[in-house]
Amino acid sequence: TKHAGFYFAPSKGGGLWEWDLLPRKMNFCAVVSRYPEAYHDESGAGNITWSEKAGHFKSDFKKHVFYDWHRRMNLLDHFFHPETRLEDFKKASYGEQGDFVLGEYSAATARGPQGLTVSLARDGAVWTGDKRAGIRVEKNVLLGTDGSWEAVYRVTNSGPEKTGSLWFAPELLFSFSSPAVCPEGERRDVSALKFEDPVWGAVELSFSEPVLLWAFNLDTVSRSEEGIEKTYQGSVLAPGIKKVLEPGGAFEFTVKARPA
Repeated sequence: TKHAGFYFAPSKGGGLWEWDLLPRKMNFCAVVSRYPEAYHDESGAGNITWSEKAGHFKSDFKKHVFYDWHRRMNLLDHFFHPETRLEDFKKASYGEQGDFVLGEYSAATARGPQGLTVSLARDGAVWTGDKRAGIRVEKNVLLGTDGSWEAVYRVTNSGPEKTGSLWFAPELLFSFSSPAVCPEGERRDVSALKFEDPVWGAVELSFSEPVLLWAFNLDTVSRSEEGIEKTYQGSVLAPGIKKVLEPGGAFEFTVKARPA
């Protein structure tokens, strides 16, 4: 669009992996995911020269090392295990009940008076207890002429039986300038909120219904001239809702992100 560039990955969860706000010259998805490095193990760490500045990580840096099993991006569609906690999600060590995060989505585009719409869909499955439910996820993402985006979800039970409780949470990602912009933690009954970034400007989020909102800092542990350091990459959010679907039943959910 005139004010923003949007890049999707239909073959990798149908995610939005780049959101360029052209007037601000900023990509709000510009983060580095957490992958293994040679110096993360004990033998590699032993060969590092430690400075006073980074020395506090010498004994406990392993507690901050977590690895992502997928690339971090917006609009990845999670179905959490009912016992999942925020800390589990932060560590990327939890029960993913669906096959959508790494799955392939069909993709189509259409232009309308409000802008370009990217339509993504996948027929997959979600486990609830010991039952596998056929689930279809559709997301129509309107790319606004003002640089905003709005994802309208429709989640349908395509199977013959009633589902158990589905805990649906599309992943959101923003490369803010500081972790202070989006404090970690759990917020309940959130319908809208605004992040004031003193460097890159504000972003507003809104949801079609109140959500349980999780947020954590995406930190990488890397080696520099100062030794082992933890670097803030951005903030990961998960707005969660829980639904039960009858055969053929569906629910809709909308997420909107707007530069403010």
